[in-house]
Amino acid sequence: MWPFKKKNIQKDKISPKFRLHTKHNFTPPNLIFNESDSIEEKTRKIVHANISDDDKWHLFNILSSTMNIRYDSDAYHLYIEMAKQCKRNGHYSASILYNCLPIIEYFVTFNEISGLTHEIAIAIRKSGNKIKKEDFAEIFTQAYNNLFADLNLNVSELIEVVWKHIETDGNIFNDLPSESIPDFKSSGHANQDEHLGNAYEKVKDYNNAIKAYQSAFELQKGATVIPPRIFMRQAIVYRKLKQYDNEIDIIKTGLIYGNKQSVKEMEKLKSRLSRAEQLLLKSKS
Repeated sequence: MWPFKKKNIQKDKISPKFRLHTKHNFTPPNLIFNESDSIEEKTRKIVHANISDDDKWHLFNILSSTMNIRYDSDAYHLYIEMAKQCKRNGHYSASILYNCLPIIEYFVTFNEISGLTHEIAIAIRKSGNKIKKEDFAEIFTQAYNNLFADLNLNVSELIEVVWKHIETDGNIFNDLPSESIPDFKSSGHANQDEHLGNAYEKVKDYNNAIKAYQSAFELQKGATVIPPRIFMRQAIVYRKLKQYDNEIDIIKTGLIYGNKQSVKEMEKLKSRLSRAEQLLLKSKS
């Protein structure tokens, strides 16, 4: 059990013994997929459809059986978007399920565990720590069986490795005195560096947090999709430091490079810009 504070814990809206059941007579909801739609566009329609988690999962499986969404960079980020939406709705087990997909994909591609274990640690905390190791193992196995079963991985061993990362990510620097927190050193992978940025920010080591977020951006510059949250986190840190000129610069960078399909996050960046400009003027008066 991680030493998370118990304030603001939300109740999981679904059982931690989570399983999305196979529907033999499943009728897809009325979503319009055009022939010209990319994997990203089709997946995004599923993400934002006003349907149940069950129906989204089955539509996702239909999509995965008809298109090569495995190892697709756009699909990778959209798994994450599905996970975020489930977490916002209080469906923490479903959020974990969708985060497991890119974790497995990342492991197969790079033989490393991605920083998304941090997101799973957050979902477990928000569930009131009701989701235990055996529940996670069941969820992880379902994700593996649906998209990666042909790879013949040692799933039990992989679950052990991922779970250790989740336990670490729940409290990466909190137990260390400030003088013992190491300076940022890039992992070479964007998700890992973003996760380190989150960890530094939690312990108010803002200089290292900025370095980590900036590294996460630099490592993704050539990617099709860059999550706007990287720029938002930097903007938040700069405001805490009252470095409004730097905040304005990073927001403008985010508006150029951030994923335009993440409409809500991009709108938040835009709305933050005007306030940052006001604060900069006020600081100079």
